[in-house]
Amino acid sequence: MLEVESARWLRPWCSHWAAFRTVLAEIEHVASAYLLALTCDTATEAKQHAASAQAALDAAGERATAYSEIIELWDAVVAEWFADGIPDSQRANVGKFVKEFRQLNATPAEIGIRRKRIRECWGAGKDTPASTLKHWSVFKDDQKPQNDRPSRIPVPKGKYDHLDRQAR
Repeated sequence: MLEVESARWLRPWCSHWAAFRTVLAEIEHVASAYLLALTCDTATEAKQHAASAQAALDAAGERATAYSEIIELWDAVVAEWFADGIPDSQRANVGKFVKEFRQLNATPAEIGIRRKRIRECWGAGKDTPASTLKHWSVFKDDQKPQNDRPSRIPVPKGKYDHLDRQAR
């Protein structure tokens, strides 16, 4: 009963409930292994249970680190592109974006920096999560727009001066 009541109390405060529930299960597993070690009759059994509890604790720590990385990237993607909330139709896409950013070893700070570089170079509206992923390596360093109208093809200076003279 205590578990149900605590879940009702904690759920509104935890935005990543699935990860939190998994971490709670890991803590419960580790605690039960240590408690089992305390109830053993022989020292050998206690050592075996304590060793298995330590192994479970180490494994849980590794998984918790992975979850924290995923959560940080999820929060960065949401903050950059979905500040008003994620539409239900986009939740799966956000998960895919997070997975791909994680494969690129992206950090939350890098996501914001590269999005800003894309926006500066190509203009607003072109800085989507998909384009940021697609052009991740291109915007590793600062880029400068080739001209003040990045959607236009650069024209050599003086090419159309004769048109201006004809209009006079």
